Amino acid sequence: MAVGELLAKALREYEKTMQDSSRRAEQMTLKVLGSNEYLGEGEVIDYTYVRRCLKKGKDIELLLVPNPLADLPPLPPPPSPPPSRPSPGDLVEGQLSPHVDSLWDISPQFTLRVKVLSVENLRSVEEALRMRAKAGASWQLFVRMCVYIGGNPLCDVKETSLVAADDTGNPQWSEWLDTGSIRVCCLPRAARVCYTLVGRPHLGRRELDEIALGWVSMQLIGHDEQLVQGVTSLRLWADEEANPIGANMENVSFYGAEPPVLFVQYDSYQRPVAMPKAAQRSSLEQTELGASPGPEKVVRLKRIIEGDPLSPLSADDKRLIWQFKHFILSSPAALPKFLQCHSWLERSQVAKMHSLLHQWAPLKPTEALELLDAKFADEEIRAYAVSRLDGLSDAELSDFVLQLTQVLKYEARHNSALARMLLRRALACPHQVGHQFFWSLKAEMHLPEVCERFGLLIEEYMRCCGPHREQLMLQSTVEQLLIKAANLVKTVPKSERVALLREELSAVQFPPKFQLPLDPRFECSGLIVEKCKCMDSKKVPLWLVFKNADPQGRNLTVMFKCGDDLRQDALTLQIIRIMEHQWERAGLDLRLSPYSCVATGDEIGFIEIVLNSDTTANISKKYGGGAGAAFKKEPMAQYLREHNPTDREYEEAVDTFCLSLAGYCVATYVIGIGDRHNDNVMLSKVGNLFHIDFGHFLGNFKWKFGVKRERAPFVFTPDFAYVLGDKGAEKFDHFISICCQAYNILRQHSHEFINLFSLMLSTGIPELQKVEDIYWLRGCLMPHMTDEQAAEYFTKLIYTALATLTTQVNNAVHIIAHS
Repeated sequence: MAVGELLAKALREYEKTMQDSSRRAEQMTLKVLGSNEYLGEGEVIDYTYVRRCLKKGKDIELLLVPNPLADLPPLPPPPSPPPSRPSPGDLVEGQLSPHVDSLWDISPQFTLRVKVLSVENLRSVEEALRMRAKAGASWQLFVRMCVYIGGNPLCDVKETSLVAADDTGNPQWSEWLDTGSIRVCCLPRAARVCYTLVGRPHLGRRELDEIALGWVSMQLIGHDEQLVQGVTSLRLWADEEANPIGANMENVSFYGAEPPVLFVQYDSYQRPVAMPKAAQRSSLEQTELGASPGPEKVVRLKRIIEGDPLSPLSADDKRLIWQFKHFILSSPAALPKFLQCHSWLERSQVAKMHSLLHQWAPLKPTEALELLDAKFADEEIRAYAVSRLDGLSDAELSDFVLQLTQVLKYEARHNSALARMLLRRALACPHQVGHQFFWSLKAEMHLPEVCERFGLLIEEYMRCCGPHREQLMLQSTVEQLLIKAANLVKTVPKSERVALLREELSAVQFPPKFQLPLDPRFECSGLIVEKCKCMDSKKVPLWLVFKNADPQGRNLTVMFKCGDDLRQDALTLQIIRIMEHQWERAGLDLRLSPYSCVATGDEIGFIEIVLNSDTTANISKKYGGGAGAAFKKEPMAQYLREHNPTDREYEEAVDTFCLSLAGYCVATYVIGIGDRHNDNVMLSKVGNLFHIDFGHFLGNFKWKFGVKRERAPFVFTPDFAYVLGDKGAEKFDHFISICCQAYNILRQHSHEFINLFSLMLSTGIPELQKVEDIYWLRGCLMPHMTDEQAAEYFTKLIYTALATLTTQVNNAVHIIAHS
């Protein structure tokens, strides 16, 4: 049924009941009860709220209300960005300006070289050397340089000579470093040069005793498309080796000591030198006749193409793909492999790559995510990926805002196709895409390496987002008030915290109406202070109950954390939601309850509290006694029976338990979630089992005294099996069948999960630092198995988990520890 049809029907009922025919359809709208969510155009079933109600068997509660937009004047168009200042490289009928030389016109004899001049402002470096020096050791400094594209070196690493480091002056080199292999005329547009300032003890061993004191990188082709020339000063980032996929700008931080400054000099030319325009670049493409591979090579090509995104391509693999590129042109999965097979220093190959990029069988939007990884630095490749992602609906795009915000860090310039697309989609859908976009940016504004880029995007969004600006400002105001209260209660003894919190919150003047960063659909009008409290954990999170601005709606209970990094929780819950969507698209409804979680700043954020639920530890204690309850089978079944007294209600609760348990067994296994015990597994009164607190993932399980504490592949204990009727029961067998179906559905999307985690490598999450951390996913998803083999494999895991006694022992320990 269309929303308009339902609205007309509701209006007729209103007229009949109220004897009022003065209302017109365009003056009214349908609003979700208790939520700031409205049904606009399209089909009723298209709305998430409606589908959620149908899935959970709940009534769909809608109100007929006056349309808040009916009497508003039309919004003025958003302000246009200021016109950009023409650069010397402006187009003249597709050609460069006559006042600019083409990069391609530089003689092939000229190779890229850099003159390292000096480093100034060494105070912080000298202090670092003194702190790390062995007694009596003297230090020498040198600069290491290399040119990269997408993290891959284009030349050998070059180093200056050693210069003594002392307190009397700044080191001087005035030394040319020639890349040798990079002709200036063939320099790729996305090439960047990285510098590292290195200290070495005077008598130290090469590399073993070296200390990276600072680094910086920069694009060799600037935002104006011109080759860098002359002397440049670069403020160094501290204490690390150069990161070829890290921040491609100098240190802009205004906190702490003034950083050292590296001075370098590039070759100068008589006039500005610019990258040729696209029309000129495409003219290099050479016509080729596509070759056909023999049977053996077809098999090898198929194996290479089916490899996951973590599979490296050998030199032979790359030659084979390049040789038969026309043969595999119709395979979308081959595109990411093909885009790694050309030589960046051969202009004709780059032109051919760009041409075939747009002829290739198109990737699905979710497959195009891979092309936004750091290894794909080329702007045309990234723009292609963005064009594919732009085909997602707002709801689908919002699933990936977390990753898309992170990969903004890999863009060569602030003004990129990805940034423009995200801004445009955020402005077009402010309460879904825009809300997530804003808070994803704001959560990392404390990081100096991204604060300039993210700050510009926030400024542009706030300048153009109209009424949403005021809502976001109110959300930020409320967040600051809560930060003040959270920090205050940490200063007093535990026994005084709740009283102080309530006193502080009672004095706060909240806005009359505001939304929370957690969910913009809920509009609040203040706190129910007497229901607010401090939690017992180390960082003292706040349990807060917000009053719904809709008097007919339920209140919103959240946990506010100040001092905990929620990014890993947010990522895990996002992945579980995506898994849920994939299962639903395959016709499998597992009734999951992935609660909302949003990081809003440096170790600051909100978590949704799922009401009418309890930890399995508390359930075990209540229905089974003390620590021995962890070894009893009956507690979960007794809990469900108490809250679902009729046979029909209990059967429905067991069905929900079976489905949600299957979903979380598969999800926690694939993601490799660790630290699983009965204090972070919860069960709702209607049977939804769900996990909380995702502080460890990707196989980072807990160890004690050299012994692995978590030996089960996932949490499936005898008390869970008892609810299903134990081994051999029909419900137990159904559970196994559902698990195997869910597992095989995820295996079909293994590349997508690998890509989603790969795109988060730039976050700095402790357990997601390097590509090797993601190998866990490959090992769990078993891409080499058939569905039948995978089902047999997962069935064995279920019985292994059920037979693992250490899970119950860990549960008993937690009951004792928290008694």
